[in-house]
Amino acid sequence: MGNTVEYQKKSSAHAPTVLLQVQEVNKRTLGKLIIKTVGHEGTETDEKGTYLRRQIQVCISYLEHYKPAVWRDATVTFIGLQGHEYVVSSGRGRYRFMVHLDARDEITFSKMK
Repeated sequence: MGNTVEYQKKSSAHAPTVLLQVQEVNKRTLGKLIIKTVGHEGTETDEKGTYLRRQIQVCISYLEHYKPAVWRDATVTFIGLQGHEYVVSSGRGRYRFMVHLDARDEITFSKMK
């Protein structure tokens, strides 16, 4: 997966479902996460897969809102349906972001403090 350092599926109640350690969070690494977890664009998926693909695409659209240095030291957590967590992390994960459903059932991208 290019510059991917680590990919693992976990089943612990407190661990993310998928943890992807990368050198930089960018369009390429997020696209690879889509392929790894959901499949290619034409792949038929269930509701969970469709929702995760939309979340990752929202994150991709926010990449340009922050300096590139932020994405070399960031952690992005996607909260999927049924509580599944998908985490993409680079560097020490100093900058933290979350993508989830808000109260209006819309996908929200948030920077954590």
